[in-house]
Amino acid sequence: MTNLRSRFFLALAVIIATCSTVHAQRTLGVQWQVPNNTQTAKAELKQFEKLGITILQIDAPLSPALWQAADSLDFDVWGELGIRFPTATTFGSPDSALVAQIQNRASAYLSQPSVDAMGLFSFGATGESSFWEQLAPIASQIRANRSVRLYHSGYSPAVSDTIVSNFLIYNTHVTAATVDSISIPITQKVGGYLYAPSTALSSYLYPLNQFIDKTALAPDIPILVQSDWLLVTLERHPQVADLLQDLAAESNPAFALPEEDLPKPQSSTLPIIVLLVVWGSIAFHYHSSPIYRKSIFRYFSAHKFFVNDIFQRHIRSPLPAIFIILQTALLTAASVFAAFSVAISETGLEALFFHFPILTIWGNSVFALFIWAISISLLLSLVSILWLYLSHKSIKSLTQIATIYAWPLQLTFLLSTITITLFASGAANYWIISGGILTVLVNILSFVIAAGDLNRFSRSTISFLLKTTVLYAFLWIGVATVILLNNQWTEAISLAAELI
Repeated sequence: MTNLRSRFFLALAVIIATCSTVHAQRTLGVQWQVPNNTQTAKAELKQFEKLGITILQIDAPLSPALWQAADSLDFDVWGELGIRFPTATTFGSPDSALVAQIQNRASAYLSQPSVDAMGLFSFGATGESSFWEQLAPIASQIRANRSVRLYHSGYSPAVSDTIVSNFLIYNTHVTAATVDSISIPITQKVGGYLYAPSTALSSYLYPLNQFIDKTALAPDIPILVQSDWLLVTLERHPQVADLLQDLAAESNPAFALPEEDLPKPQSSTLPIIVLLVVWGSIAFHYHSSPIYRKSIFRYFSAHKFFVNDIFQRHIRSPLPAIFIILQTALLTAASVFAAFSVAISETGLEALFFHFPILTIWGNSVFALFIWAISISLLLSLVSILWLYLSHKSIKSLTQIATIYAWPLQLTFLLSTITITLFASGAANYWIISGGILTVLVNILSFVIAAGDLNRFSRSTISFLLKTTVLYAFLWIGVATVILLNNQWTEAISLAAELI
């Protein structure tokens, strides 16, 4: 009987211990966007403390008054060096500004006893061994001054170097497409989970509940939220304060979700709108222009006769060529937009703009790439027409050159239509990206096709080819060579593509 009672109480103790493990208190942290006003900042610190938050992640050293306030509330501070989207070149050949930034921030953090960990970078090229090799001396220098944990933020715990960086803050980006299938890596390399909902989901509580449920599988790992999101959410949903307080306590939080209609995952409608508008203009052009209506089939079915018609100036109007060039620019831009939308994430696009700031002239979203594609396509057409015109001694009319150049561009109509249709139907990314690449290649090769047609009527075949096709090929080979030999550019492009 005694043995039976002993076994019963032992089993009960195991059950209680198991339950305690499952519903143990969680460590909460906040990525703090420090307000400019000191009093507002102090009020936010007190609010965080009441919510049960114990980790304060900051992206720059605090003022003396705020350091004192954070210390008085017993926060564990995680300080960021403020380095985003670094590559191996970033640390291998740092400029003086970056060196000064690292030294100043590291010194400021190391002088504060409350700083428990230091963030080396966010979203770096962690898949490259050379990246960690270049970062290692910097990490060693920081640790030489004081023993402090080092970490980084990103998506890939599998490629983290735990010798250089002690742990990873895993950025859990939640979108409408992933809200019901959030992936949480459970590994010793992860030292924190950051809740990062998409803009479309930021006002909903269901994604937060999903995030909490998934991270409950690793209750010892802290969870962090962004302060801007937290403060806005507390105004909209005051019950979140009770949830956080319960999470920080040794209890099983009861979270009553309101009825919410989450937005459905959807792709941008811009390529589809452009496709419909362009095909409408093609139909209008075909119906209203007898010259275009007769010539379009003649170009593909009786190409030599079409070229003869151009040189004999049977087609004098520049309007067909202008229409085709404009339509091509729009469809090419729509295809590029579709390809980039599936090939690169929001974070990857941000990295691309970070390393190539000139791209932000038209904004800092994928729509900027749409405008860039239109601009480059139109510029390429203009330069190509002028190049061919100046190289050919027998032709005195730009309309003849423009017509010969523009007609091959109509292949983009078919390729872009297929690409955008695949994009709208949710086809595999590979096919959409391939369609976008082929559309761009048609834009580039149209010059070569036009030069071949014009060469039939040139006075010196070899001279004309040297001045056009050969030189044009060398130009593109040179551009590709410059890009491939520039480590900083290739590393930045590779990083943008790798960030999911």
